[in-house]
This record gives sequence, C-alpha cells and structure tokens, in this order.
Amino acid sequence: MKKSILFDVVIFIVLLLATSSFPWLVEGTVLNNPMIWSFVVVIPIATFLGLRKKKNWKKVISGSLVFGLLFGVILEFIAHVTLAWQVPNTIFPFRILGASTIEGLIGYIPMTLLVLVFYEHFFDEDISHKISPRIWSAIIPAILAIVLITFIYLTNPSRLMFSHPYLKIGLAAIIPMIWQITRKPSLLLKYLKLSASLFFVFFIFEIVGVTFNYWIFPGNNYMGMVTYLGRTFPVEEIIFWMLLYPPTIVSYYEKFIDDEK
Repeated sequence: MKKSILFDVVIFIVLLLATSSFPWLVEGTVLNNPMIWSFVVVIPIATFLGLRKKKNWKKVISGSLVFGLLFGVILEFIAHVTLAWQVPNTIFPFRILGASTIEGLIGYIPMTLLVLVFYEHFFDEDISHKISPRIWSAIIPAILAIVLITFIYLTNPSRLMFSHPYLKIGLAAIIPMIWQITRKPSLLLKYLKLSASLFFVFFIFEIVGVTFNYWIFPGNNYMGMVTYLGRTFPVEEIIFWMLLYPPTIVSYYEKFIDDEK
C-alpha cells in the first residue's frame, strides 16, 4: 500500500471514530439526532478526502441527491409503513404523510455522499467529467414512483403492505447491481473491495444508531435477529445495509451518472 493511501486510510479512521462519538457528547440535547449526526460524521471525512484528491463534486453531489434524496424518499417511506424499520423520533413538528421523518429522509444524503466520495477516492478514476444523460432515466421513474406511492397510500394504504418487507425491499434494490455486473464483470472486483472496506464503517453506524434509537425494527417478518454488544438488529441489516448498501449505491452511480468503467 502506498504511503499516501495509508495516510488517507488512517486519517479516515481517526475522523470516523472521533465523529461517531458525537451522540454521546450531546446526549440529552436536541443535537442528539440522526440527521445532525450523519452530517457531523460525513462532512469532515468528505472534506479531507476532497482536499487530498480532486473530486468531481458536481457528479458526486448529483448522485447524493438523486440516490440519497429521491430514492431515499421511496425507500424510507415504504420501510416505515411496512415496519421494516422506522425512525421513531423527530425534531420536526410533522412527518411525511404522517409516517416517515425528515431525519430519516435527509440522512440518506450524507450517507450516500460518503459512499461516493470514498469510492471515487480509493477505487475509481473520473475518466468522464460530464454527468451522463442517463441520469434522467433515474430521476423521472423515481418521481413517478413517488407520485404513485403517495396516491396508493392516500387511497388504499393496505396495498403497500406485504410480508417480509426488509428482505423484499433489499432484493429489489440490488437487482440493478446484479444485472449490471452480468454485463460489466470488471466492476465486480471494485464492488467487492468497496463492500469489504466500508463494512466496518456501516457496522459502527449500526451500533451507534441502535444504541440511541436513531432507528428501530418494529416488525416481526425478518430472516432472523442478531445481538452484538447488547444491540439487536435483523440479519437483513447486515446483508443489505452493512454489506450491500455501498456497492448498490455505486452501481446506480456508475449506471446513471458515471461511465460504468
């Protein structure tokens, strides 16, 4: 490993551990909030990696908004109403359609940003500096899906309910990545390295999140439950959040914004 890369990894870990302690420092205050914490973690790390190596921020931020915000609206709302997971508390006086929280929605943006910045820094070269026109193939269907889901929820909400929601949501989310890898096998190694590299990061996020009830798992249709250090979460959380969330996001990014190289 090159000394410059080793230095970046060490500082990344130091920043991660330092910012992950934030909830304990502000416990009992309004600042102890998942949305605030996610920005506290991600902004210093993204800034450091951005200073160490030039980033195409236009593409990274576009990806964070499309896949974090638009896709996040769909994911978070369906998860909430099906009890796959929920963000139980909010500092805002309202919820989206009386269900999911602003924190649950906005929190996807910095988490997606972290994944994309990390990927661009350690595993990808920005060959194409332009945002692919394929981005509209992600934006338009996402907006239509939001409209459709909202209509169904307001007219016949029971149609949004289904068994084993976390498992089915997770499988649906990774189908595009699997299809992409079958067409572009060269991406598999990068995705495997990314998943292995960020597993411990998302594991730390999970321990902190469950410790402070940033998110909970109120359903009973899980593959199984795991308890570690007194914190309990579904098996699906390990598979689809800790292991597969980073490469899944990057697969969307490569397909709709970057160059699939």
